[in-house]
This record gives sequence, structure tokens and C-alpha cells, in this order.
Amino acid sequence: MPYLSTCKLCGSPRIRPRYGLDRIGLTVFECDECSLRFVGDDLPDERIDRLYAQQELADYFVALEERHERKFAPRLREMRRLGIPSGVRVLDVGCGSGEFPALAAEAGYRAVGVDVSAPSIEAARRARPEVDFRLGTVEDVAREEPEGFDVVTLWDVIEHVQRPHEVVAGCVAALRPGGLIAIGTPNGDSIYDRAAHVAYSLAPPLGRLLLLQRYSEWHLQIWTVKTLSRLLRDHGLDVVVARKHRELTATPSLYVKQAGFKRLGAIAEATDRFVEAAWPIRNKLTIYARKSVATS
Repeated sequence: MPYLSTCKLCGSPRIRPRYGLDRIGLTVFECDECSLRFVGDDLPDERIDRLYAQQELADYFVALEERHERKFAPRLREMRRLGIPSGVRVLDVGCGSGEFPALAAEAGYRAVGVDVSAPSIEAARRARPEVDFRLGTVEDVAREEPEGFDVVTLWDVIEHVQRPHEVVAGCVAALRPGGLIAIGTPNGDSIYDRAAHVAYSLAPPLGRLLLLQRYSEWHLQIWTVKTLSRLLRDHGLDVVVARKHRELTATPSLYVKQAGFKRLGAIAEATDRFVEAAWPIRNKLTIYARKSVATS
């Protein structure tokens, strides 16, 4: 499989292989110009599209519904603290099975959810028929309703997309002047990522195992405050809040199971609560950025 020739963020040709993930047949590159780390394999669009067409993806989202609601409640509180009032229009990009748009609607926002996964949108519509869910991309929504939203959210989405610049451009097109874009994503500067980096150098098998929880066909790039802020600035957005924090979408034991150690994961379930309470990590990154009033 050929490799990409330039960085997905800054376009520089100064990129080099950083991690070889032999188990899944992918190579992670690092850009010497902007420091973005990304899957450097030139994956065909059809391969990625097949991932999001799977029924198993929707089943996964539905199974995590309770934990997603626990994750999204603090984000709604944060939106309130930033002065985003009830009644404004919120577009949730990559909404999955619809937990965030549903909670936002309950909180008084006029919420719309959009996703490229047909099974996920079908599950969202069955569970919450009162919410406006759409199958498609943010670019589709922007064409239908240019500058039609006060807030655009991407919760655990930007790490998944093939072409991050196109997605952010679509978000800007859908956002009214003065509106906010909110992005939550894994934090590439976390203790976990640093430990995985060191482990890859000193104990490659362990390092590769740790890195499989970051990079894959699903996670095509991992962002930091520096790289994600640059992406947003490239589209004329002004960063107003950037914070690193802890957020475990799934239980620690589930991460172990996803790595292929199902028996060990079953044993680890007994320690989930302790690990979640005690683990001093800042594994997530949340950034809010504002569209200039002069931008049109």
C-alpha cells in the first residue's frame, strides 16, 4: 500500500515513519514541520466507507449509551458556562446513535445530528424520533443550510476523518458568523501517549500494543492542543478555550478486550471503578473556537 507524501495538516513533505503497527498493517507518520502524527498509509475511501456502513458500529454506540450520556452531560454544562443559551441551533457532526443531540434537545437547544453511518442514524431515529437526524456529511448540511447554526460540535470525530481540513471547512460553512465550533478528541500529549512513545522505543511489543488504542483504521490521526489549534486557525477560527482533561468513554477493561485480550479483560472488570477513579490522566482534549463576525 502506498504512503501519503505530505502532512495531512500543514502539507509539508517533511514526514517520516514513526511507529510500525505490524498487527494491523499500518504505519504512523510524524510531521517534522507541525508535529502531527497520523496514519500514513494511503487508505482508499472505499475501505473507510465500509467501516462506517457496519451494523456493528451502531450496536457499539447503543451499548455505550449510558456511558455516552455521562460523558455528554459535562459538555452541556460547559456550553452553559461559555454563555451558549437555550434555543440556539446546535449541529452535532458524527452524532453516532444520537445521544448528544437528544440530551441537547432536552436541555432546550434546537439540535440536529448528522452522521455518515446509515445504521447509526437508523438507530438514532428509532430511539429518538422527535430529534432531527440526517444521514450525510457536514458539507451536505452546510449546502442545505449555509451559516444556519450557532454551534457546531464534533465529539470524538476529528481523529476519525480522512481529510480534516475538508471537515472543518464544512463546519465553518454551516456556522453563523460569531458562532462556536466545539471539538473533543483524544489528547496526543497525555501520559498514556507519552508512555506508549517511550515503550515503543524500549519495549517495542508493549509499545505497539499501547499504540493500537490510539491509531488504527478508525483513528487516523491524534491531535494535540498545538496541532488542533493550528487546524482551526487555518480556517479563520479563533480559539477561545483549550483544555486537557480525563474522560474514559469505555471502561478500562473494555480497552483491554479491544486489544484482543478478552480473558484478561474479563478479569480486569473487577478493577474498573478503582482505575477510573484513580487514574491521573488527561487523555482528552476539548477546544472551543469562534468564527469571526467578518467571516462569510
